[in-house]
Amino acid sequence: MESANYTTKPKITRKKKIIIIISSILALLIIGGILAYLFTLGVPGKNLRADAKFSYWEEKGYNKGKVLLCGSSFIEYWETSDSDLKPLETYNVGVAATVISDWDRWIEKLIIPFAPNTILLYVGSNDIHGGLGSKKGDVAGDEAIALLKKIHDKLPNTFIHYISIAPTIAREKVWNESNTCNTVVKNFCGSTSFANFIDCTSALLNDDGSLKKEIYVKDNLHFNEKGYEIWRTEIRKALGIYEQDT
Repeated sequence: MESANYTTKPKITRKKKIIIIISSILALLIIGGILAYLFTLGVPGKNLRADAKFSYWEEKGYNKGKVLLCGSSFIEYWETSDSDLKPLETYNVGVAATVISDWDRWIEKLIIPFAPNTILLYVGSNDIHGGLGSKKGDVAGDEAIALLKKIHDKLPNTFIHYISIAPTIAREKVWNESNTCNTVVKNFCGSTSFANFIDCTSALLNDDGSLKKEIYVKDNLHFNEKGYEIWRTEIRKALGIYEQDT
């Protein structure tokens, strides 16, 4: 007579239950964080915020022929840009987390309606982020140049200033690529009559070439007031605005 073959389920100990519960909570937090990113700074979120900016200005009305600031978070988070660039009249339509291709798609929505006489453009830093899908500096540089050309084709009487990608602690490992992008765009701007390269890099670094760690907020990616003060000074110089003009 054959003996019965019984399989006994292993008991889940209290310790294992706690580990399973904690692991489940962590997994939910990670998923929640990813979803929060996608709908705030990710593709859906930035498109919604771009639409909101378009709707706001369409309703408010465009005072054309002024200075337009556009680009990613360094522009959007520059909350004092209006006062920092006086006596110029400026409009800030920056959208955080954007890449070069976003602004290529938004020319008709967030640039052309203003018919600006001058554009301050900061793009490229999010294309060279150091993670999955990060671009090489020369590739991002070529894309930035294509964007400059496209804007010029649409607005031939508008002068464009490209602000150099800023070195940051969070993306220090890809700084060489970011600097390559800067060099590519700088060389292009030097060969055109419609674009200028605003080089803020040296002012954002110490004399020995190291990062000024005191100019960033806790995320080590964005400027604090000290960082924006440097930007303010360098950009005003490039625009030919001096303190006596304010």
